[in-house]
Amino acid sequence: MMGIRDHLRSTANDGERSFGGDMVRSAVLIGTIAVVMAACLVVFIAGTRIERVLGKTGNTVLSRLLGVILAAMAVQFVVDGVKALWG
Repeated sequence: MMGIRDHLRSTANDGERSFGGDMVRSAVLIGTIAVVMAACLVVFIAGTRIERVLGKTGNTVLSRLLGVILAAMAVQFVVDGVKALWG
């Protein structure tokens, strides 16, 4: 029969495994997050310059294109949710 100490040890070990105790994977994840944050910062800082380079027409085209992509993703999420609900 499992005692309380044994149970606590087993759940602590399960938690470490499910967290992904692999330091390399954690370092890669943190590095990737840092790179994406830096890229966002650069785009935010250079936003007005990018807007000037694209011009009015380029901004309109980019805005509509991103709107279509966002709508397509929203439809896909709804379809996936309905499929998961009715399996």
